[in-house]
Amino acid sequence: TMLIDAGESHNASTIIKYIKDHEYENIDFVIATHPHDDHIGGMADVLNSFTIGKMYMPKQAHTITAFDNMLDAIENKGIELYTAKAGVNILTSDIIEIDILAPFADSYSNINNSSAVVRIKYGETVMLFTGDAEQVIENQLLDSGIDADVLKVGHHGSHSSSSTSFIKEVSPKVAVISSGGEYSQQHTNTLAMLNDVGAEIYRTDEQGTIVVTADQNKKITVDKKASTVKENAPPAAVQNSTEK
Repeated sequence: TMLIDAGESHNASTIIKYIKDHEYENIDFVIATHPHDDHIGGMADVLNSFTIGKMYMPKQAHTITAFDNMLDAIENKGIELYTAKAGVNILTSDIIEIDILAPFADSYSNINNSSAVVRIKYGETVMLFTGDAEQVIENQLLDSGIDADVLKVGHHGSHSSSSTSFIKEVSPKVAVISSGGEYSQQHTNTLAMLNDVGAEIYRTDEQGTIVVTADQNKKITVDKKASTVKENAPPAAVQNSTEK
């Protein structure tokens, strides 16, 4: 089990309930991509609610209360803490490999660029989670084997991420944009580029909770689970018929 980020503080109870509803009390790996409130605001409460195996976060510090609360929870619970940086392998087994591809430095003037970029390879299926990493980091990743079947689109779909060269290199079959409220930043160019590479686009601001299920052979099912204000939508299956 792995959790990447924990939303704002008011999201914590929803996240905790979601995980517990799936009958998990332990989280093997937790990743805090970068210290912005919309990514770590709920992290302290989440950490305090589960048994945590290992935690990864960049060295980038911040002055926000959520950052201090998260550090206190890590210390109080004695959680094993590791630096998230390029070249770190989180897990390698017969069928699963989880690697951190970025950040490349300990700190950045733009905190978004300190984001932990995570690649999960499950058999032949690859998923890429990019935090809020912007185009300068994307350009550094172009030669890092970023071709992926599923992409968590960078920075809520904002134009500051998702460069043309990056989207073409990743060439995802499924693209998920996490956005809502003030984070509804999806840019028309981002959506157009994803359409150009044939990605099926899913947005939390339009469709609520999105569940992606994949096997080892690139068969991917996306289930748009309705939030309290969204209508139910049937699952959509995506089958990759050719090797990339």
